[in-house]
Formats: sequence, structure tokens, C-alpha cells
Amino acid sequence: MGCPHDYSLTPGDMRKIAAADLFIANGYGMEEFLGAPVRKANPRIRIVETARGVPPIREAEGGHDGINPHTWVSPRNAIIQVRNIEAALASASPRNAGEFRRNADVYAARLAVLAGEFESASARFGNRRIVAFHNVFDYLARDIGLNIVGKIEETPGQEPSAGEIGKLVRAIREKRAAAVFWEPQYPKRLAEMIAAEAGVPARVMDPLSTGTAATDAYEAVMRENLRTL
Repeated sequence: MGCPHDYSLTPGDMRKIAAADLFIANGYGMEEFLGAPVRKANPRIRIVETARGVPPIREAEGGHDGINPHTWVSPRNAIIQVRNIEAALASASPRNAGEFRRNADVYAARLAVLAGEFESASARFGNRRIVAFHNVFDYLARDIGLNIVGKIEETPGQEPSAGEIGKLVRAIREKRAAAVFWEPQYPKRLAEMIAAEAGVPARVMDPLSTGTAATDAYEAVMRENLRTL
């Protein structure tokens, strides 16, 4: 699966929803399956869209109500989303609000350190122009001043035509982009071909669309992305 918005609910998911109090979602149109099926499975469930409060990046295209939904690929945004989760949990279980707050404080502090590492390192970047696989890194780019000069898939899930590939290769050369980045949940063939044609490196950056539920997974993956940058 390329991105969470490609997901379809399974019968097992519907049983989980029927037994739940909260449905924690990213929001901004990411979970396209939210709506009538969820409400039918559990009319009382509270859907918590954690991206609420993140300044949106608006798009002319993309199918997410005109907003880029990939908010979490930014430690600064992740702090906002952690606080929204904390508030939802505290509302659902007031007697545990203090514990939720303490846990959120610890994790938000760790994310603030991570955000600071990105900001400090980016100040030393000699070339901020990159090509991404699709629009998943736009919020991180806004945070640290990257200039995304092209995307391999302008429409996620739709491979570029030969003409679009040629246009992207020319843009990489003309704008002197530093590298082409692919994502581990997509085949790297196109990225490597385009990078080779343009004469720049191809590297992988992980937007955490899928992966382990380990408690340090977000920080570990994002630090690996920072080392790659």
C-alpha cells in the first residue's frame, strides 16, 4: 500500500470500530474510508482528526479536499497531533487525564528535540533543491526550507508518462536539484532511472506510511531521513 488513503476497511476493522469509543485518524482527507461505513458500524464513536490545528498546505489537485494530508511527516506537526490525541483521551477518560498529560509532555519534548535537530542540520545544507516521489514531504520541506522542484508522481498511484519523465529530467538539470528521493513502499525503479538520466543520486526517505508500532519508531525513522538528507 502506497499511503494510508489507499486503505479499505475490512470486516475485522468493522468489528473493532463497533467496540470502540474513539477512532484516532490523521484527518485532512487522509482516511478516505471515514464517513458512512464507520458511522453505520458505530453511531456513537467519536472520530478524532489529529491534524486539526496544523496550518494546511493547500493544493490545486490531489483529491483530499484541496489540502495536503501528509501532516505527520513533520516533527512540529506531530507535536500538535500528539496533543490532539491527549485531549481526546482525557475527554473520554477524565480520571486518567493526568497520566495522559504526563505521557504527552514527555513525548512532545522528545519530538521538539527531533524538530530542533532537523532545523539545525538544515541550516548547513548547501543545496536545498530536491525531487520527491510524491507530495508526502511537503510539510517537512516547509519546516526546514527545502525546495521541492519536482515530483515523480504528481498524482499518487499514477506513473508519469514518458513525456512527463523527460520534463522532470530537464527540470532536475536546469534547477540543479541535489537528489531524487523514493519511498520504501513504492518501487524504486522509476526514481533510479530518472536520477541516472539526470546525473544525480537517488536515495530513500521513509514517510512512515507503514511500519512497526515500536514506541520509538517515529523518531528512529525520522532521524534516518535526516541522515539521508
